[in-house]
Amino acid sequence: MIRIGPPGVTDGRGIYAWDDGGKEKIVQIFIAHGDSIDSLQYVYVDENGKLVLSASHGGTFGTFKFDLASWKGRLFDGILFGVLLQDYMNMTYDRMKSINDSVIEFVPKCSIEKYSPFQVYVRLSYPSEFLSGISGWHVSGIIRSLTFITNKRTYGPFGGVARNIDTAFEYKLGEDNKFAGYHGTAGTYNLNSIGVYMKPIMTLANVNNAKASGVLTVGLVDGACAKTSNPSFCRAALLSDGRSATANLTELGGIAIDLTVVSSMATQTKITMLEEQTKDVELKKSLGSCFVEYEKVVADYCPFARIALAFRDYINLYSAGDYIIRSASICDGAFSSPPSYPCPITFENKKSSLLGGIIKTIANILT
Repeated sequence: MIRIGPPGVTDGRGIYAWDDGGKEKIVQIFIAHGDSIDSLQYVYVDENGKLVLSASHGGTFGTFKFDLASWKGRLFDGILFGVLLQDYMNMTYDRMKSINDSVIEFVPKCSIEKYSPFQVYVRLSYPSEFLSGISGWHVSGIIRSLTFITNKRTYGPFGGVARNIDTAFEYKLGEDNKFAGYHGTAGTYNLNSIGVYMKPIMTLANVNNAKASGVLTVGLVDGACAKTSNPSFCRAALLSDGRSATANLTELGGIAIDLTVVSSMATQTKITMLEEQTKDVELKKSLGSCFVEYEKVVADYCPFARIALAFRDYINLYSAGDYIIRSASICDGAFSSPPSYPCPITFENKKSSLLGGIIKTIANILT
């Protein structure tokens, strides 16, 4: 499985990591939220074909919990909206009001709805319906909004309204059921970060079939890579992802972004290992600076690039590639100040810089 993300806060006091990799056959999703995501929980099908309720990730708010038996709600376009008969502020909801074909508003007594989190239950039409993406935004260390995308429809957004595109994130996994589970961090009151696992893109048989059918777009890859500073690296990187067999130029941009995320996370893992192996304070400081830069790439620059690509904003896509290159350069520079050390991740910085260059090149071609 390929681990992507998570954007948001990944460590800190009272924050714990959770990992549900492999729990891919999602049947139901439970979201508790007000103007941010309080908790996330879901039902999935295990390897024995049995329904299993996952652990709840996030805040509990005392007795505020998921309990379908105590809900009063209704099924609406695949989503059961409901609330506990009494929320944690001891205010009851007396009615639900339909706003339009896709939004339902809960109207509580005393009109304090913005202070009262409510629960949403998303029911997927398993097995024909499966998750193909997730998007949202984070700020102040918590996930503020989530939207779940399936091969049939979009659910959400749940939580607050996005106010800052710089902290938005989006994972698009395609329509061929690549989703392989969630991971992230949570605390006492909120969901702090969320990422996804993705199944390997293609099997060797799929690649051979693509070659046999004549749809392998080597010419497109070669044409794009010829415009980069290192065509051989570019070609090897893009063709290492099976999706490139049938990708158009926009999809190659998405592949380059995904490769950057995977590479950056692997670099973070190496940095953490190097930090654990040394007692040199200055070396730890330099490594820490690099970790921060690669965290920016994973949590900020790559999600920003995805949004720019989705909205055909090729100027900002180019800028995202530039930010990725700059982070690699800053990491290199962290080892040049006295006392200077040989940079132990020179190869990784070079790779990140080249991947950023691929993103910039594709942005230029698309412009």
